[in-house]
Amino acid sequence: MPGKPMKGYIALPEQWRQDPDKIREWITQSLSWVGALPEKLPAKKKGKGAANG
Repeated sequence: MPGKPMKGYIALPEQWRQDPDKIREWITQSLSWVGALPEKLPAKKKGKGAANG
């Protein structure tokens, strides 16, 4: 899909509707991968000064 990616939604292949075990396996692998990612740090705020323009 063009544009900004949607957050919080997923799209699964139509064929998987008939195979809930495949969906369960995919979700389990996805959660495992996401759980292994490093913690997201907050973005640094830009200050208002001469050096920042």
